[in-house]
Amino acid sequence: ANANAGTPAGAQALLLGASSLFTAGKYPEAQAAFERFQKENSGDVMVAQAIYGAGTALAAQGKLDDAARAYKQVVDQHSKSVVAKQAKFALANAYETQGKPELALPLYQDVMLDGMAGSLANEASQRAEVLQAKLLPSLTAPAGEATNAVPAKP
Repeated sequence: ANANAGTPAGAQALLLGASSLFTAGKYPEAQAAFERFQKENSGDVMVAQAIYGAGTALAAQGKLDDAARAYKQVVDQHSKSVVAKQAKFALANAYETQGKPELALPLYQDVMLDGMAGSLANEASQRAEVLQAKLLPSLTAPAGEATNAVPAKP
C-alpha cells in the first residue's frame, strides 16, 4: 500500500491490508487502516467499505457509539453501496445492543423487506420478531392469555 500510494493498486492494497488486520484480531490497527483509506481515497467507490470496516473494527473494540456513527454514515451517505445492507443490519444490531430497540426495529424491518438481502433478510426477520415481542407484548400474546394491557373501552 505504501509503495503504491496514490494509485488504484495502492488503494486496493490498503483496503485488503485493513481487512487482514481485522481478521487477525488487530482491531485498532484495522480501524486506523480503514480510516486512512477514507482520508486518502475519499472519492473512491470503495470508501463505503472502508467506513463500514472502521465501524466493525470499532464494534469489535466495544466502541458501539462510534461504530453506530460509522454504520449510519454508510446508510445515510452511501445507500447504493454494496455494503449498505450490511451496514443497516449492523446499525440495527448496535442499537439493539445499546438497549434502543425502537431504533433497531425499523432498520431490521428494512433489511427484512429487501428482496436482495438473502440470508441477512432472514436474520433481520428473526431479530425483528424478537424485538416486536419485546416492544408490543400485548399484541403478541395469544387470545385468552393475561397481559399487562389496559382493556379497551367500548
